[in-house]
Amino acid sequence: MALETDRRTRKRLARRRELLDIAADLWDEGGPEALTLAAIGERADLTAPSLYTYFPSKSAIVAALQRDALEVLAQAAREAVDAWSAPDGSDPHVVALGRLVAFSDLTMRAPTEHPLEFGLQQRLMASPGLEDPNDAAGVLPAAFEALAVPAALIDQAVEARAVDATDPETMLGAADSSTVRAVRWLAALHGALAVDALPVGVPADGHTMGRLLTCDLLRGWGADAERLVDAQALADDWRHR
Repeated sequence: MALETDRRTRKRLARRRELLDIAADLWDEGGPEALTLAAIGERADLTAPSLYTYFPSKSAIVAALQRDALEVLAQAAREAVDAWSAPDGSDPHVVALGRLVAFSDLTMRAPTEHPLEFGLQQRLMASPGLEDPNDAAGVLPAAFEALAVPAALIDQAVEARAVDATDPETMLGAADSSTVRAVRWLAALHGALAVDALPVGVPADGHTMGRLLTCDLLRGWGADAERLVDAQALADDWRHR
């Protein structure tokens, strides 16, 4: 009996994965407008009542896609960070700053290296109301897991004294933290990526703008200018290994 239950569970999980893959394809082909329960059911050869046993609404499907996308992006970031090692005796300030610069570059490459996952996040930010509040709340753990990667890099830089710690006397006060810093940083980088959509007249591409923006931000957080130059060289070295 237990074996039969396990088999049914595996079969159901595989079917759910298939439905999410179909939903991702529909989103990739036509954006949120193309993602409908009817379209998913047609491609999966599944009746509406059967589909509802997996996902009760479009909002539930969007939330599941968002969780998957965040998990993919977070895992890619963790694997990249693990590979950013410096020789023994390296300046810890430079290494900490180099990891922040390298993470910035990684974020700016996301549209080409992870187009589906990154595009999903961008469209969701530009299309409020696609998710029911309860479904959106279910995405938060995955979002915080993804944010934990840059937040940890910021914490490491603070610990190495490569950047200043958050100051309770600032306008944000005690509400400021490495996580809040990470949110501000990523929001700015996403804005820099919009530069690539402009037709003419932009002096630099999105990737370059992201690097400049991150360096400006790190200087504002107290990073030493000369060490930041060395950090950029280190980030470039990691990228081309």
